Amino acid sequence: MTAYHRMAGLVLGAIPMLVAGSALGGDGDSFTASIEAGLMRLTATETVNIDGFRLSQLDWKSDNVQVLRGSLGFNLTPDWQIKAEGRVGWDGDGKMIDYDWIPPYYTDTSKSGWSDQSVHNDTALDHYFSGSLEINRKFLDDGTQTLSGGIGARYNDVQWTARGETLLYSVGGFRNYSATIPDGVEGITYRQQIPSVYAHIDGSQVFGRMTLDAGLEGGLMVRAKTTDDHWLRDLRVTDSFDVAPTLGASAGLSYRLTQSAALYLKGSYEYTDLGSGDATYRDTVAGTENTYEDYAGAKFKSIYIGGGLKGTF
Repeated sequence: MTAYHRMAGLVLGAIPMLVAGSALGGDGDSFTASIEAGLMRLTATETVNIDGFRLSQLDWKSDNVQVLRGSLGFNLTPDWQIKAEGRVGWDGDGKMIDYDWIPPYYTDTSKSGWSDQSVHNDTALDHYFSGSLEINRKFLDDGTQTLSGGIGARYNDVQWTARGETLLYSVGGFRNYSATIPDGVEGITYRQQIPSVYAHIDGSQVFGRMTLDAGLEGGLMVRAKTTDDHWLRDLRVTDSFDVAPTLGASAGLSYRLTQSAALYLKGSYEYTDLGSGDATYRDTVAGTENTYEDYAGAKFKSIYIGGGLKGTF
């Protein structure tokens, strides 16, 4: 049995408990809860920029990441709610490509104009975690339509390790040196830690037992940090970022099983461009370090689809 099958079993196993519990609920229900399983695509980009020139870019990605998500909300009043949500991801199909544009051998600054490139097919997602806390207010609820909004804080933490590589470098000539490092040899570990604050607005429309909902989100990343360990070079690069915008969107479709329980499908998208930050280069053997202003750049993106059960009690 695969990890994904076990995860789906956990969601399905929760259905009888939530349905039975929701049958005891009524108009005075104080709590909302959901549990779901899904798949996610995670991507991240890190860049090295000198005086506005992109010297290096590393593109990290994992497809088919298995995700388990849960949420719990408490209704302070009929219109106000506090909600906590968390999700974890693991496994997936990972890959990283490292591009360099080193004079005089790059042909242009496009993805195809690089001077040096290394491809890391043996790239694994070490961890992914996202947690948020919101306070929400309902503006409209007429039985068939709802409109609500709120503010919240979120923390995203994702890390990959690239092992082995196939490289093609320009050493005294254009793309004239090639080599291979076997899979399993740790090359680079990259981590993004992104705290953010945001505001969101959500709406829904009921069609009999079916409900269609959608939401938009915008906010600010605050004091994010990335860490890049080059294990074969005894080098750690720590980048710090101050403030940058974040964007998000979601949509879902649910089917009501009882008055207080429903099965649902959900998709979401999240994007953060961390902007320009300061980079600290540390020799992990000698212990020396230097910091360079505006050398660092980074981006983060996630696309998710999943399904599960939600209820009130």
